[in-house]
Amino acid sequence: MHPLEDSRDSLGFATEPVFTSLANALGRHDNLTGPITDKLTDFKFTDIELKYGILQICEALLFIHRDSRQLHLNVAPESIIINRMGSWKLCGFEFAKPLPVNRAQSEGDDDSVDVLCWQSTVLPLCQPQLDYSSPETVINGRATPSSDMFSVGMLLYALHNNGYSLFPCKDSYAAYRTGVNQLKHIKATQLIGLPESVRDYVKMLLHPDPNVRPDPHELLKLTYFHDPGVSALQSLDELRQLDNLARSRFYKNLPLSIRILPKRINLHRVYSQLSEEFVNPNMVPFVLPPILEIVDRISREEFTTVILPSFQKVLCIREPVQVLLVLLQNLNILTSKFSPVDFRKYMLPVLTSSLETSTTSIVQLCLKSLPDVAQLMDFPVLKSSIVPRLKKAYLRNDLVSMRLETLICLGKILEYLDKWCVMEDVFPFLVEIKSREPTLIVAVLTIYKVAFVHKKLGISRDVLATRVIPHLLQLSMDSNLNLTQYTAFAELIRQMITQLETEQKAKLSELHGQTEESACIPNFVLSPKMTGTSSELVDLMMSSVGGLNSIPITPSTDQTSRSEADLFAPTASENEVASSGGSQQPASKNPRQLTLEDKKRIMAEAEQSERLRAQPRLSPQRQDTAVCTNRQRQQAAPVDVTGKLLTSNLEELSLTRRTAPNSVMSNPTQIGFGSPQPQLNFPIMSASMAATPTPLNNGMGGPMAFAPPLMPTSTMVQAPKASNSVRTPLSMSEIDDLLS
Repeated sequence: MHPLEDSRDSLGFATEPVFTSLANALGRHDNLTGPITDKLTDFKFTDIELKYGILQICEALLFIHRDSRQLHLNVAPESIIINRMGSWKLCGFEFAKPLPVNRAQSEGDDDSVDVLCWQSTVLPLCQPQLDYSSPETVINGRATPSSDMFSVGMLLYALHNNGYSLFPCKDSYAAYRTGVNQLKHIKATQLIGLPESVRDYVKMLLHPDPNVRPDPHELLKLTYFHDPGVSALQSLDELRQLDNLARSRFYKNLPLSIRILPKRINLHRVYSQLSEEFVNPNMVPFVLPPILEIVDRISREEFTTVILPSFQKVLCIREPVQVLLVLLQNLNILTSKFSPVDFRKYMLPVLTSSLETSTTSIVQLCLKSLPDVAQLMDFPVLKSSIVPRLKKAYLRNDLVSMRLETLICLGKILEYLDKWCVMEDVFPFLVEIKSREPTLIVAVLTIYKVAFVHKKLGISRDVLATRVIPHLLQLSMDSNLNLTQYTAFAELIRQMITQLETEQKAKLSELHGQTEESACIPNFVLSPKMTGTSSELVDLMMSSVGGLNSIPITPSTDQTSRSEADLFAPTASENEVASSGGSQQPASKNPRQLTLEDKKRIMAEAEQSERLRAQPRLSPQRQDTAVCTNRQRQQAAPVDVTGKLLTSNLEELSLTRRTAPNSVMSNPTQIGFGSPQPQLNFPIMSASMAATPTPLNNGMGGPMAFAPPLMPTSTMVQAPKASNSVRTPLSMSEIDDLLS
């Protein structure tokens, strides 16, 4: 009890939030209005609440009688207050009387005081509750500590009988006297509502003789109060007197007691006591298990309104790391109590901090818990906060087990991502994985498998062709894989290629307007073997598939008569396998078994072969030779005498030059590399060159036209001078001979 403090301008006293009075909790609502009435509707105490409440009242009376040396004299439901934590507090000391202090026991005086007798002329509100007052107080005007114990006995009876006392007198003194006369002969049927272990003691407490009644100290020793739940609540009251080590031991065993305590006590009594430890981070790992046990037993609304306002302080603690460990171990409990908005606000920082910590056990526990809570996260949160941290966690840890857990976690949260995020963020990360551990390779395969087959995801055609299939082919060639693992790779690659083929055919059909049924593919394109030469294969492929029909096909001399169908005909060994009933199809097929599509394809192949066979062989010709021949025929003319004369003179000049070189060629040894070359004033040509027409080039490598032959002129030809001999001019007869 805190005394009243006064000053010149104020009065100070201690208060605490109150839930209700015991009388209101027992059903008396005539003095209540407002929403508190709704809270008390159908309100009932549990056995532990009743035991612990009576225990608290007995402890309060023991303190009042021994330490305060007072008598309460009005212990009734109206004088007992229940606070917000569920504790029972004794109040209503309006009729309290002090006991004599330091009275010598040797004098034989007892602890008794004189009080006013109950009077009918006084208002009942101005007197103690008649139903719970002792007979010696009401009738004789004499009170002792046993008078308060009579009220405790009547209170025990009322708590187990819907709030009614043993003889309700309704403020009637006559009815009270009648009931008191029956106290000496209480029947067993009247106490049938009480627990069997306390019936005899209640009968003693209600005895008219005060000396028969047990005192508070004796009442506290009853086995009725030896309950595990009551003991746990008593220990909570004594926690403030213990050190950290003793409190940690108590918190370790507290979850077992919480399971047997009522939800109302756990929520308002136990949690309120445990939340006081949040200011001490070193004690938080010890109080978290019992708190989470309480959270598991309440509703989401109660968690949000009662626990979350103070519990959010714990969610911000990062040291010691045991706090994160306990939170992750009980993440499923918190997930069920948090709303999606509150989960992202309070628990997401806990998960991201756990992924970034260096403690392996915390990271591993977080990886196992993430897939269960991913549905509460938005897609932007997963993409920007979770996936990048998973990549860093993989690269930061060298343990194969940790890396495997990271890949497994990534594969499990794929369904909460979208298709493009997987292809842009996850697939490049998988390509960067260089480890060749079989378990990690299979984990990569699993991620590709989930992304490929999940109805929400899928892989685009371009990504399949350029990144996924090449990467899977590379991984499948690892020699550390066993046969089962390789078969899984091969099956997934086969499924991807099949889907890729289907989608690509559909796209090309849409672009080019050609359906798959109308596309005729020759047999030799589908055949895996060939018997012809590589030249024949190239020609047939380019002409039939490439669309280059103008390419000449020049088969070899020994295979001139073979058609393109014979090039890919099955060999003798294949025919033997086909005839022996092997897995391959026979070389010939019964026409009656052909479908309409097969007949259409065979007809198209035959027409293609006929077109190739009917094409004439192209033989290249030189255009310049033919043109020159025609030109020479057109230029055939009568012999020119003057031309012959000039030709003869030029020949003589050339002979003379050989015997007597001219001044230009007089010193041939001086001409060489780097010496100035003589400049001639005329071109020197032979008779054959002069007579032959010179073709003109058109710049494209072919002849364009022919120029007329060059005719020598007298201005361009100068006869060299003889140095030692004098030449005689021709006579007229010689000229005539030459002309003839």
